[in-house]
Amino acid sequence: MKAFLMIILPPLVLLPLLGIDDEEPDIGRTAYMMGIMAAYWTSEALPIAVTSLLPVVMLPLMGVLPAEHVCQQYFKDNNFLFFGGLVVAASLEAVHMHQRIALRVLLLFGTRPHQLLFGFMVGTAFLSMWMNNTATTAMMMPIAEAVLGQLESIAESDGASTTNARLIKYLGKALMLGVAWAANIGGMATLTGTGPNIVLAGGYDALFPESEPLSFATWIGFAAPISALLVLAAWAMLMLAYVPRSTRQAYDADYTRMVIARQYSELGPISWRELQVFCAFVTLALAWITRHPGFCSGWDVFFEPGYVTDGTTAVTITVLLFALPGEPPKWCLWLHSWGTRAVEHVRSLWSPAQARPPAACPSNQIARAGQRAPAMRRR
Repeated sequence: MKAFLMIILPPLVLLPLLGIDDEEPDIGRTAYMMGIMAAYWTSEALPIAVTSLLPVVMLPLMGVLPAEHVCQQYFKDNNFLFFGGLVVAASLEAVHMHQRIALRVLLLFGTRPHQLLFGFMVGTAFLSMWMNNTATTAMMMPIAEAVLGQLESIAESDGASTTNARLIKYLGKALMLGVAWAANIGGMATLTGTGPNIVLAGGYDALFPESEPLSFATWIGFAAPISALLVLAAWAMLMLAYVPRSTRQAYDADYTRMVIARQYSELGPISWRELQVFCAFVTLALAWITRHPGFCSGWDVFFEPGYVTDGTTAVTITVLLFALPGEPPKWCLWLHSWGTRAVEHVRSLWSPAQARPPAACPSNQIARAGQRAPAMRRR
């Protein structure tokens, strides 16, 4: 918590530096940034390497220098875009949020053969849009193998050797190929999905400097529909080739759903770190898409024209991931406990008979009155 305070206090304490020169506001803004960096370096509230990235964030946002001029002191702006995507993907893997997303997608689409294959391919393609293709495949393969292993074990216990052989031959091959194909197809959908996309964007900017650069929104608007159609086409091909209708009758969809649900329950409730990383992931995706959509004005109109890029957004979320506290603050815990008590109180209002003590329940009072009645008659 002390480190988190050391991250918050310097920007607030050094705010007067912004007004040291009204005629040249860039002087005050640069001094403000240097003061924050000096405070972070001396206190090590953030890692030294992360603090060194603050000019990439602060100078374009404050209107001092364009992002491309600042990034030239490090490397190209497009490289920062890829770097930020890698950091967010590594954060998803570190808190196991990628497994939660994948298993939830499988439960959402269903567990029959065609639904299971489609769910695996959609989940893999979606994760591959933001993560490395190889890492996505390496993450989804164990999940597919676990599902197949459980299905094989239940087939062997039933003594259905023919069903077991068909399951391995048809559904197993379809899942393995589907995951591999979907990882490559999903990497096409976003600018950060795979390395060649970044190389193409950099080459495009170098060959056509006068044209509008390829933004994240421009790329996803062009490539995402193509990627979606390719996923559907690949799914249809695999279904026709490896999962014929004759094998679908010997498939236990309920047991498959139980296996996936058990794997999901083993992850436990969502943690504070998972919630933070997921919010950062969603924020980064929305910021990339809405910065400069093309068909309307984006949020970059609030800054100097051409100063803020997708790389600036990626580095901002990267620094934020290092700055957020690993444990929830006390006020969050108090708010959570207060909200829990409020919900319990509201529930008690909806069921007053269950919330009251047994002596105060109307049914108990009627029963007691019935017991007293014979005694009163005898008197």
